[in-house]
Amino acid sequence: MDAGIEPGASPEEFEQKPTEADPGVEGVVRLRDGRSLAFLERGEASGVPLLYFHGIPGCRLDAWGRPGLAARTGVRLIGVDRPGFGNSYPSLGRTLLDWPDDVAQLADALGINRFAVVGFSAGGPYALACGYRMPERVSSVIVLAGLGPLDGPEGLGILGQVAPLWRLVRRRPGVMTRMVALQGFLARHLPPLSQKLGTRGLGPADLEVVGRPEVAARLLLAVREMTRQGGRGVTQDMQVLLSAWGFRPDEVRVPVRVWQGDQDSLLKSSFGDVYGSSVADCIVTRCPGAGHFLLEDRMAEVLAFAGIGATALQGAAQ
Repeated sequence: MDAGIEPGASPEEFEQKPTEADPGVEGVVRLRDGRSLAFLERGEASGVPLLYFHGIPGCRLDAWGRPGLAARTGVRLIGVDRPGFGNSYPSLGRTLLDWPDDVAQLADALGINRFAVVGFSAGGPYALACGYRMPERVSSVIVLAGLGPLDGPEGLGILGQVAPLWRLVRRRPGVMTRMVALQGFLARHLPPLSQKLGTRGLGPADLEVVGRPEVAARLLLAVREMTRQGGRGVTQDMQVLLSAWGFRPDEVRVPVRVWQGDQDSLLKSSFGDVYGSSVADCIVTRCPGAGHFLLEDRMAEVLAFAGIGATALQGAAQ
């Protein structure tokens, strides 16, 4: 089965649906293996394509920063649900390097030849995988508070207060699946309790960001949507990230740009800390006083880079 957009055959025919986080254009691509891959477009339809890969919690609906940023920076921002999240079908036994093939099919269906990718937190490895696997199509990789390899020398030691959850995935994945499903239930029916549990252990910088009413509302929406199919998709995603990536960071040959805060309460060591110097073309921007959720205040800067930097990089490649 060929990849195709549902419903209709072109982006102009997508059903437009406002989301709680920010208006956008919803779509679903049917992949060659029959799975559905869900996405949400925002910004400028003729702008520089930038594919966004969410963290955990997260989903295609993520809308960091002020509304309308993508359009104002000339970016066509496309958020994508990974398998088992939101409206994307699960993919049992998948690996990190299976993701670029899904992304390539999505880009083909949207008529996009070359694009940039951005990965936040757990989405960072997925962005790097695309840069490694598709250097001819990926103009640049942006990593925001990105996770490094968890099978490296430091293992789970690079993690902050979330390390016990990753250990639980490794030892008792079924228990983790039920916990994530419960998290979704609380987000739907007991939002204040969900917010209280979800912010435990965060440092002052991160608490300040997630405590903002608009950010708290968006995070609740992300939890509800990512658990639409239950908790198994999140557990499987974490299992993928606990496994070997299938490539070394220094094998990524496209330009990599990293933003990370020095007050991150979820990561003791980020991708930029450990591997930034080993990537051939990598610039790490360290943000004093910022935590893990730095993209809320840095999204304008990131999108501006994507709109201007990706265009320049594309021109240099021609």
